Amino acid sequence: MQTEAKGKFSLGKFFSEVRTELKKVHWPTKKEMLSHTTTVILTVVVMAVIIYGIDSVFGFIMSKILGHENKVKATIEKSVKNRNMEDIIQDVAVPVEELTEIKNGKKKVKQRKIFPGYCLVKMIVTDESWYIVRNTKGVTGFVGPNSKPIALTPEEVDNMGLEKEIRTVLDIDFEIGNKVEIIAGAFKDFEGTVEEINPDDATVKVKIFMFGDRETLLELEMSQIRKVD
Repeated sequence: MQTEAKGKFSLGKFFSEVRTELKKVHWPTKKEMLSHTTTVILTVVVMAVIIYGIDSVFGFIMSKILGHENKVKATIEKSVKNRNMEDIIQDVAVPVEELTEIKNGKKKVKQRKIFPGYCLVKMIVTDESWYIVRNTKGVTGFVGPNSKPIALTPEEVDNMGLEKEIRTVLDIDFEIGNKVEIIAGAFKDFEGTVEEINPDDATVKVKIFMFGDRETLLELEMSQIRKVD
């Protein structure tokens, strides 16, 4: 019976012990609370200013580096011509791709650099050719250890499509199986399902139902359809 009495929980005793422990806690005064709050706010403000400053400096540096690829290209080509080194430094390229966006039946075409901030140079590496390229205004170095250029293999050049003047990329908002509406052409206002996408010629095959249950497969331009939500 004594063991049961000792193990019995007393709510009144529990709150009494909690009250006793709370009396031992040192609560900050109004002055201390104000001081600590001010310190926290100032710390947050200072850190925000520091992060903003770093971001601004980084953005400024990147703006100076990016967007100057064509200027660097023109400067290198001019130096090559002046020194009659066309057989050593054979080509300077700033690869771009043509991005075609087709969303909601609206087509937008724009160009963007494949490797922002970089120029690709086809050259025989000699002390003179290295010096000309490395010391061109706007060039920060070669891609490679200790600023020593690493050549791309023919397979890498082919896989990256670098030999093409402009590489075409499609950005569409639908995929195979999506339900779409035809918004232009003889079958305007028909709805169907995308069965095939042909990115090379920017066309799609859409299955529609005519005369009730007759399946018909249409080949349409991507700009003739829009995705049905």
